[in-house]
Amino acid sequence: MPRSIQIAVPAELADALAADLRGIDGVIGLARQPGGALLPPGDLLTIIATNDAQRHIFDLVGKHDVPRRGIVASSSLGSLLAWEKQAGIDRESNETAWEEIASLLRQDTNPGVNFLALMFLAGAVAAVGLWTDHVHLVLGAMVIAAAFEPLVRLPFGLITGLPGLALRGALSCVSGYLMLFAGAALSTLVLRAIDTSGAGSVLETRYWIGYWSSFTPPGLFVSALGAAAGPFILCGLRSVLTTGVMITLALVPSMSVAGMALATADGTLAGHGLLRWAADAALVLLMSSIVLTLKQRLVHRRRPLA
Repeated sequence: MPRSIQIAVPAELADALAADLRGIDGVIGLARQPGGALLPPGDLLTIIATNDAQRHIFDLVGKHDVPRRGIVASSSLGSLLAWEKQAGIDRESNETAWEEIASLLRQDTNPGVNFLALMFLAGAVAAVGLWTDHVHLVLGAMVIAAAFEPLVRLPFGLITGLPGLALRGALSCVSGYLMLFAGAALSTLVLRAIDTSGAGSVLETRYWIGYWSSFTPPGLFVSALGAAAGPFILCGLRSVLTTGVMITLALVPSMSVAGMALATADGTLAGHGLLRWAADAALVLLMSSIVLTLKQRLVHRRRPLA
């Protein structure tokens, strides 16, 4: 999708930056407003470019040290028509810039009330689905929880040279999965009190609890495939919450099993759930590291602006 990029820089830097921007293939339009930026004071450059050109523009912005002296903002355009440049527009890919991926990860998983509440509620919903053996409820919980992005932040931050992003990803992982665990445990206590079906608290009798607390070669294989798909989806600036990645992974149900087992004092089952979660989490870290390393070496070849 084409991009609109606005850059506010000191006037003495705007001349050189504008001259270099003209040389980038994929820059469709370039406008300059002398004195148009009030904070920070300076000139305002507006660039209309293809998605593929955005990465080269950010590379140029970094070479001119713009982030230390000004502001850079980008946004997506719903459409772009330019007759002389239309061939390039039609050929553009959906490979986004590192900066936009970092922004998406922060948006979905920075620890806050919304993120933590959704993780807690996802655990509660998953527990109901696992207790009643209704798999559609578990799938709903997988969509509610932003459980993939905190894990992928770790390799993304380390590979792209943003250790602060990796650290915040670790904090999101710990806090988010603790909330998911607690939601499943509390929901189980409520279910034990209100369930009159006679099923009791023998969790092992539920089919889906057994499925998501055990290891099978097909189950681990599909988890590996989903873990590999996730970073590709992020590199296309799409949310994994709406693309089905979480449904291929056992992250939410396995941690929910652990919370449910703790609530019923079943230490063995809790251990099995945690082991299955650890296996899927390790697959996410491994596959994301491979994909992002290849992206860095073959496509981006630079650190994000920070």
